[in-house]
Amino acid sequence: MVPATGAPRVDTVRIEAAALSILAELGVACRLPPESAACCRAVGIDVGAACVRFPPGVVPTLVGSAPRRFTHLARNADRKLEVSAALATFGPAYSARHIWTEATRMPLDAASASEFAALAEAQACLGYGASALHLDVPDLTAPDRLIRFALSTDRPLLASDRGPFRPETLIAAAQAATRDAAKPAGPHCSLMLIATVDGALIFDDIFVETLVAASASRQGLVIAPTLLIGANAPARGDELLVRFAAETLAGLALAQALCPGQPVALGATISDISLRNGLPLACTADAIAALGGCAELARHWDFAYYAIGPATNAKGYDALATAETARWLTAAHFLGANAIVGPIGAVDLDDGVSVDKLIIDAETASNVAIPSRPVSPDPAAALLQQGHGGYALGTPATRARARSMRLGPLDDNQLFESWVAAGSPVLQQRLTAAAANARTAPTVSTEDHAAVLAAIGGLAAATARHHVRSGLTDLASSIYGQALREAFGFKG
Repeated sequence: MVPATGAPRVDTVRIEAAALSILAELGVACRLPPESAACCRAVGIDVGAACVRFPPGVVPTLVGSAPRRFTHLARNADRKLEVSAALATFGPAYSARHIWTEATRMPLDAASASEFAALAEAQACLGYGASALHLDVPDLTAPDRLIRFALSTDRPLLASDRGPFRPETLIAAAQAATRDAAKPAGPHCSLMLIATVDGALIFDDIFVETLVAASASRQGLVIAPTLLIGANAPARGDELLVRFAAETLAGLALAQALCPGQPVALGATISDISLRNGLPLACTADAIAALGGCAELARHWDFAYYAIGPATNAKGYDALATAETARWLTAAHFLGANAIVGPIGAVDLDDGVSVDKLIIDAETASNVAIPSRPVSPDPAAALLQQGHGGYALGTPATRARARSMRLGPLDDNQLFESWVAAGSPVLQQRLTAAAANARTAPTVSTEDHAAVLAAIGGLAAATARHHVRSGLTDLASSIYGQALREAFGFKG
């Protein structure tokens, strides 16, 4: 609850000061390549063999030089995003190994991934289209599929650093897909790379690889800690926010040291942890409170904040899955997240997606992101004219609103009798009809495909990488198992 005095919910100055003291005294564990280390030393960062420390004053100077506004390009110029703390956009689930069809869970293959991507592209609320940059399909045609998916969306492209493709391959595909887009004069990028931080104050080799690759090509970065409350992050809210602040400030500073003016944003994946079995809990009160605190810190620094799933821990597409995601979408939007990525269409944390749930979640997002209403020059005039017991029906304002009103494909705007006469259609029937009406994915010409393949060059042949983890469940289980072994002396 916001204090009655109107004071901020988070003491951002105190959190920031604590984070800066940690970065100066303890620093962040990471191993930088020699050239990157030299760039960082040149701006005052203390770079060791396995740790980076930030003397007082270095981080505020570097973070202050980062652009707060930049353009995220798309193949279709009308779809480009102006990324800033005023951005408001939703995105579909971007990583999955399974797809749910009602109560059936199946491996996600290239065909079902294409269907999911095409349906996501058709949702009006989404700022991001789905592509192979989002979807993790373990098949042997991944490089070719990456190219086709990069060309199949008109929208900006977003990628996770924990997927099967190395950053250089992702960047090359995105740059080739947007090669015909008009390049603005200011900061811009063809791809936003989510640079994930799994361990507390540890930038692992994949994070460093992503950071260096994005800096070399001036692509966008989302510095995104994974905060498992009570596991890899402290259980108290202010202490958890100090970890978020320390890692994001360190990531921002390193990015600007390697590439001054590089496009950057903040993000986080937040989940609670069950002390019974160590598994993640989605959308708990503590997780939502932490999300609000992270968004408030991002506003304090004037960076765009990307709220990354999880959306639900439901084992299947059911009412719980829909309710948890609706709670997360609504809370994230009204707590100040500028972009919400991952929950839409997600089932079973980040291990599965559902076409039916995609449609329902997109409807929720569309209703949450209500377009701003025109402001009246005299707010009292309408009610004064209407008088006691008058009606607004038929007024110019009501007619204008009726013309702009959006009735979603799942809304049931029928009387009981007319609903029965129509055959008593249930939600599943309306979902099937909505999916059938969605447009199909655009075809990709052979020439475009060949051009992107040539642009990627030899990168596609060496695109595979070892998965550090396939989802939050794997990460949480690993942390829980290691903690038990250390606490009780178990071996192996």
